[in-house]
Amino acid sequence: MSTPKFDHNTIFPIFALTFVDILGLTLILPLLHLYALNFGAGPLEIGIVAAAFPLAQVLGVPVMGALSDRYGRRPILLISQISTCIGFIILALSHSLWMVI
Repeated sequence: MSTPKFDHNTIFPIFALTFVDILGLTLILPLLHLYALNFGAGPLEIGIVAAAFPLAQVLGVPVMGALSDRYGRRPILLISQISTCIGFIILALSHSLWMVI
């Protein structure tokens, strides 16, 4: 039995996408409560802001997994990354607490 050859063309984009996604999250997550405070948020609203991303992941990952099984990994990863980018832009341009959420 032969060992499979390591394919850089396949694995590198996956690592790059994961790195960019985690980097974006780890840069923003520690600052979200300050961002919410800037809009006059109380403890409940800050908790909602902090819980919004993990909740979206819990609800979205099974759906995206099923879609990637049906349509392929590449288009779903591309749509996911574009959506994440749009979400970060909306967060940066938000002018109310509910846009942050």
